[in-house]
Amino acid sequence: MRCLDEQGANLVIQDEANPGAWADHTGTASAWQPLDWMGSGYRDVADPSVHFTYNVTAFMVGNLADLSFDGQSSITQRGLRGATCHYVGNGTLQPGDAPDAFHPIGGQSQFLALAPWVTADGPRAALTATAHRLLAGSGDPQENRYLETALVADLPFPADAHRRNCVTRPAPAR
Repeated sequence: MRCLDEQGANLVIQDEANPGAWADHTGTASAWQPLDWMGSGYRDVADPSVHFTYNVTAFMVGNLADLSFDGQSSITQRGLRGATCHYVGNGTLQPGDAPDAFHPIGGQSQFLALAPWVTADGPRAALTATAHRLLAGSGDPQENRYLETALVADLPFPADAHRRNCVTRPAPAR
């Protein structure tokens, strides 16, 4: 992050293949995954020690053989104001959360666009149960029924801090 900033980068394109369940904090995940991921694409545009204007994080989702990949694609912009949104399960502080400046709980205005997850936001236990049903080898009828999405946004320079943000669409009914 610091090296890219020193070279004058103002756009970070971050392709991701996050192995395992997205809405999870059990098993090998040490923290709630959506909260942990705030330290990545969101941090790129919130950390005052770097100067990136945009971060585009595109998550690969689905099961590839016996490997599961999941996440929520996002486009973030430094300095946005207005509406707020958040990754699934990050709406309210939960036991075990360790929020800080780069892993905040609740809505954040720096999301220019955010892909919905498989289901609408809800209690973390329900989200985790859904995430585990999606996994390769779960045997559940929901196995591999990930939501595939694409995000599109104009990224002008200089950035417009007053543009519409938190562009999302609701998760589909399942």
